[in-house]
Amino acid sequence: MKEECCSRERVKIALKSIGKEQLEIILKEDKKAEVVCPYCNKKYQFSKKDLTEIMMEI
Repeated sequence: MKEECCSRERVKIALKSIGKEQLEIILKEDKKAEVVCPYCNKKYQFSKKDLTEIMMEI
């Protein structure tokens, strides 16, 4: 079975990797985030609540 190129969990890990400072900037400026997989073009939406929870896990 072919492994998926992306998942919501993988995207969360990528968002954590940019760090709290960058996530705070995204929250302040956009209040949300949309991440598009560069391989399959699947879009993942993250709300203000989602981003805040991700920041708290860092």
